[in-house]
Amino acid sequence: MLNRNLNLVYNFAKGAMLKVAEDKKKYEAFLQKMKQSFGDMEITTLKELVKNISLSPSVRSGDKDKLDPYINYYEVGLRDIDDQSLITIEQCKNKKLGPANPYLIEKYALKENDLLLPYRASRTLKVARVGNGYPAPLVTNASVIRIEMYEGTSKDLALLIQAYLSIHYVQMYILPARNRPPEPPTSRELISTKRLADLPIPKFTNELVENKNFSDFYLQRLEIENKLLDLVRNSKYLLSCIAKDEEETINLFLHHKEKLPELQRNESNILGKLKELLNEFVLLEEECDKPKKFPYYS
Repeated sequence: MLNRNLNLVYNFAKGAMLKVAEDKKKYEAFLQKMKQSFGDMEITTLKELVKNISLSPSVRSGDKDKLDPYINYYEVGLRDIDDQSLITIEQCKNKKLGPANPYLIEKYALKENDLLLPYRASRTLKVARVGNGYPAPLVTNASVIRIEMYEGTSKDLALLIQAYLSIHYVQMYILPARNRPPEPPTSRELISTKRLADLPIPKFTNELVENKNFSDFYLQRLEIENKLLDLVRNSKYLLSCIAKDEEETINLFLHHKEKLPELQRNESNILGKLKELLNEFVLLEEECDKPKKFPYYS
């Protein structure tokens, strides 16, 4: 029995030491990748640049006598974003929410330029930003990690941090090992807020982006990316429709010939538009290749 326990302790200690060694190796490889991307910029950690990184508790918890059934607020998540990854209330504004604690809403209400990430891991991490001008306070649920910015953080600085968190190799460092490609995603895996807080990051400051219009540059790129993702999703839907129609091809030809002329006219129109779209894509690809010929890409 004693030997068995000693073996368990030994194996546990050995596994822990191997993990520490592996983590150190990944950390050093990550820093090397950062150096390639950002040169000699000073490196700090994410927790040094932001006010807080945490999960928000439910605002509908606590004593029932402290819950207000008439209070107005919105609960948002990472599905509530527009093409520039900005939180929008369009999808959730009609969602019926239960009574909430006014104190908790005031304490945990999202602020302008806060960033939101998913708590549960997936292949890629959506990073959303909170805007301003909402008609009522915004809160999140426990499925979202909130990165709270310091008061006075500029929009450009928040976007710079958002852009950094969206870089592929940064996300691979944040994600739990079992969710990194090519491994299949595991919904049970959770993003570590501690790992996120300790994430190495260049020492971005308000002064670094002041009067440089980073927001215009980045948001346009973000919108292009999201529009392309929408196009991919819509293309997959159209392909599924075509696959379904293919099953009816012979049946339509043999038993519904009266419908064929109209169908052929409609499909000829679709084919023409697809050819135009493909020609536009060829031109877009040529435009995308142009910047790669500039000296700073070499």
